[in-house]
This record gives sequence, structure tokens and C-alpha cells, in this order.
Amino acid sequence: ALKFDVIFSFFAEFFGKNIHIFSECSVHSNISFTKTEALLLALIIAFFAADFGYKKAVEYSKDSKFNISAIKLKGEYKTLKSDIIDPIISLKGKNIWCIDEKKIEETLLKDIRIKKVKIKKVFPDTILVELEEREPYVYIVIDGRLYLSDKDGLVYGYEQEYKASQLPVVYLFDKRQKADVFSAIAKISESILKDYVAYIYNEGEAINTVLKDGVIFKSDKNSDKSKYNIGASLYLNRKSENLKTTYIDI
Repeated sequence: ALKFDVIFSFFAEFFGKNIHIFSECSVHSNISFTKTEALLLALIIAFFAADFGYKKAVEYSKDSKFNISAIKLKGEYKTLKSDIIDPIISLKGKNIWCIDEKKIEETLLKDIRIKKVKIKKVFPDTILVELEEREPYVYIVIDGRLYLSDKDGLVYGYEQEYKASQLPVVYLFDKRQKADVFSAIAKISESILKDYVAYIYNEGEAINTVLKDGVIFKSDKNSDKSKYNIGASLYLNRKSENLKTTYIDI
């Protein structure tokens, strides 16, 4: 490769400039270029820089000190272990210069179970992986099949991928009412009723919440959290007095 002083002399001669280089006590050098000349100079410097960078990248890609020895994972993974986490771990031993972290992020985000992902290289030999998995919120039955759904109502997995008896089941008989049903679930989850819910289903405009003992709370999209709490207090009082309750209309 050409040395910088040779390249510099070439430009001075090529552009016919009088370059005044002062003594080491001087404040500056009197050098001027037109925009076209400056652009050409920048392009040539960029070419040499790219060539140098490419050669260094090839050199580093063969250097074992850049082989990945540690992969640090951040986050909780309830459904991603075998088909997402294990392949990431398998990057260990590969050269860090050969890893395209942006491409890996794009590939991972194609999996609907993943909400966010960030991969970062820490030279010389470490990969940081931060994953945010969609959080199971309810089981949802659609056309007779049981799925996982997050709190936004996004269906992203099958029931067998995550076993949790505490998650309520939603029977969505009318998909057009999905937003109203999930709005009701959000209100229930913030009320004292949340630990008693077995499943929820919509029936026309009505949203029915069935408790674990079979009692039905009848509500609609206009029922707010306070109504659920009032209904729950009534239910618990009757339960403590061993009074039979079939349903409570809130």
C-alpha cells in the first residue's frame, strides 16, 4: 500500500497547488481544494481505508482470539428454549467477526413469540443477547383449538408450549368481540376477582366470566373495574355464609 506522504505529494502535484508547510511551531498549513477535488480526495482515502479494513477483517477472521467464548443471555424464556436459545448458544466457538448480529436479530423477530431482541458484540470474544418473549396471558380457544395469547390479544403459540393452570381460558365465539373480551380480562386482572376465574366467553354483547366453582359473572364492555370488585365482594360474602350463588349480574 502507498504511504500517506506519497499519496499527499501526488495530490499536491495533481491539483497544482502550492502547499506551504510551516515549521513545527506553525499554527496551520495553507491548503485549499475545490469541492470536486475534496470529494475526489475523500473517495480515494475511503478506498484505501476500505482496502485496509477488508485486509484487517480477513486477518481477524482467522485469529482464534476472536472466537466466541461467552454468550450472555438476558431475559426469561418460557417457550423458546429448544428452538431459539439452543441455536444461539451454538454460536460459541465461531469467529465474532463472522457474526452478522443484525441479520440474526431480523431472523429471530420473524418468530411471533419474540417481542424484542438485541444482540451486541463485545470484543474480542463475547456476545450479549437480550430477548423479550411475549408473556402468556390467557389460553384462548379459537375454532376448537387451544392457543396462547398475550395481553394484547395476539395469538402466538399452542397450549402445549406453556403449561400453566393459573391462566384463565377464553372461549372466543365471536371474533368481532375480541377487543371487548380482552378489555374485560384486563379489568378482571386488576380486581380481587382475578384469582377465582376459570374461563371467560362472549355471548352476543355479554361477556361471561365463569369462576372455578361455577358461579357466573355477567358483564359487558361498559362494566368497569369497580363493578367487578363490588360483584366480587358480594360473591365472597355469600360464599362465607354458605349461600348458593348461580350468577351475579354486574
